[in-house]
Amino acid sequence: MSRILILEDEERVLFSLYKELNKDFEVETASNIKEFDKLLRSFSPEIVVMDIRLPDGNSIDYIKEKKLSEKDLSIILISGYPEEEYLIEGLRMKVEDFIKKPFSPEELKYVIKKVIKSRNIRGASRIMRESSQPSPIYRSSVMKELIDQARTYAKTNEPVLIIGETGTGKQVLANLIHSESQRASSIMLDVNCATISETLLESQLFGHKKGAFTDAKEDFKGFFELTDGGSLFLDEISEMKPELQAKLLKVVENQKFIPLGSNKPVSVDVRLITATNRDLEEYIKEGKFREDLFYRLNVLCLKIPPLRARKDDIAELANFFLIGANRRLNKEVKEISDKVLKEYREYPWPGNVRELKNVINRAVLLCSSDILTESSLSSGGRSVSEEIEVPDDGINLEEIVQELEKKYIEKALIKAGGSQSKAAKLLGITRDM
Repeated sequence: MSRILILEDEERVLFSLYKELNKDFEVETASNIKEFDKLLRSFSPEIVVMDIRLPDGNSIDYIKEKKLSEKDLSIILISGYPEEEYLIEGLRMKVEDFIKKPFSPEELKYVIKKVIKSRNIRGASRIMRESSQPSPIYRSSVMKELIDQARTYAKTNEPVLIIGETGTGKQVLANLIHSESQRASSIMLDVNCATISETLLESQLFGHKKGAFTDAKEDFKGFFELTDGGSLFLDEISEMKPELQAKLLKVVENQKFIPLGSNKPVSVDVRLITATNRDLEEYIKEGKFREDLFYRLNVLCLKIPPLRARKDDIAELANFFLIGANRRLNKEVKEISDKVLKEYREYPWPGNVRELKNVINRAVLLCSSDILTESSLSSGGRSVSEEIEVPDDGINLEEIVQELEKKYIEKALIKAGGSQSKAAKLLGITRDM
C-alpha cells in the first residue's frame, strides 16, 4: 500500500482528504511545515501532497531547501492561486502534478493513482536501462538479422520506431542506431513520455520563452532544441496525449516548433527514434494514438523479439551478466553449469533480458563456489522447468507470461506490505532514482 503524506493548513480540507484517501492508501497528515518535516523522516512517504502557502512558510522554499526533488519521492502541489505562478519552479523541481483549489478528494485520488502508475512505469523503464549493454549481446540468427537491419537504418536520417516488450532492450537498440549514425559525435537524449506529467511534457520537449508564465524569468530550452544535430529517443511514445501528438507531428514533418510563449518558430535538425511496448495500431482504433503520426514515426520499424523467442541468446547474455555481477559483487564465479543453462533455456522469461540479469545477480550473490549451480528459478524445492506442463490442446504463451509477471509483482507487493521500495528489492530491482 502506497504511503501518502499530505500537507494542508485547512483542517476541514485535511480531514476530508484523509477520510477518502485512507481507504486506498496509508496516509499521514500535517497542517504545518514543522510537523510535515518530522513525518517526512519518520513516515518515509512515497508521495507527498503539499499546499504551497502555509502559515509557517512556503512549500516551494521547503522543497528547495531539503532538495526533495533529488529523493525517491513524488511531489504533488496544490494551490488556490493560478498554477502558472509555480509552473516554472515545478519544472525545475520535477513536480509530478499541480492541482488548483477547489478540488474534491476523488480528484486528488485520481491524480495520486496516475502518479503511482507513473512511478511503476519509471521503475520498469529504469530496470530496462540497467539491463542494457554498450552494444547488443546476441548469438541467434533472428537478432543478427535485426542488428544488421538497425545498422542499415543508422545510416539514414529517417525516424525509427522500435517495438518490443518491456525489458527486451529497446534502449540498447536506440543507442546502437545513434552511435553508428553520422550524428554519433552529437548528443542523444532519452525521454520517457510516461514518466513526465502531461502538464510539463510540452515544456520539456519544446521549451518556453521568458515571460511565458508568471515568474518565467529566463528562457528554457526543450529537448528538441538541446538535441539539435543529434538524436532524440522518445520511449513509451504510446503514452503521449493526443493533443501533444499533434504538435509532435508538426515537428516531425517540418523540423520546426514554437516554444511556449513565443510566436517565432525554431528550426532544428533532430533524428527521432521512438519506442513502445504497445500495439499502436490498436491504439489508433481506440482513438488513443494519431494515425498520421504513426505513419510518420513508422518510416523504419524494428521489432525486437522477446527473450523466449531467441533462446540461442540466453547463454550468451547469461555469461555477459555473470561478468558484470562478479565485478559489482566482488565475487569470482567462473562459469554457469550446464544444468542451470538448460533451465534458463526452458524458462519463459516474462521480464525478458532485464529479468535474466536480475536472476544472474541473485544467483551470483548466493553462490558459494566458483561454479553457479543454482538457477534462482526454484520454487518449493522444484525447478520451474519441472513444474511446466503443456496440455494436449495447447497454450497461449503470451497470456501465461503476462499472468506470471503479474503474479510475481502482486506477491512481492503483498509480502512487502504494499511498499513498492521493499517489493522492488524482493524482485531484485535497484531503486536509485
